[in-house]
Amino acid sequence: ARAADFLTYIGKECEKEGWENENIAVVTHGGVIQSMLSYILQRANNCKALAISNCSITVLRYSKGNWSVRLVNYTGSLSTLAGAPVSDISADKSKAELF
Repeated sequence: ARAADFLTYIGKECEKEGWENENIAVVTHGGVIQSMLSYILQRANNCKALAISNCSITVLRYSKGNWSVRLVNYTGSLSTLAGAPVSDISADKSKAELF
C-alpha cells in the first residue's frame, strides 16, 4: 500500500508542478519496485516473483493521470540509457524487459 500511496503522491506532484515530462530518480530496493509494478499493472502481488537485479534500472512514465511501465530490470550501460528513447534500448543485449 505504501508503494501505491507513493506513486499517487508523485503523480499529483507531477501534475501540480508541471513535471509530467521530467525525469525523477527514485532509489529503492527490489521489493518496492515489485510493489510499484504490481500496482501499475493491477496484478495483486503477481510481480513479487519478478527478480529485480541489484543496481538495475526500471523506468516508469506518468502521463495524464496514469502510470505506465517502460523498462524493467535494465542492467546495461548507462551511456546507452542516457538520452536514448526507451525503444532504442532493446538493441542492447543486456537483460531487460520492455513494455
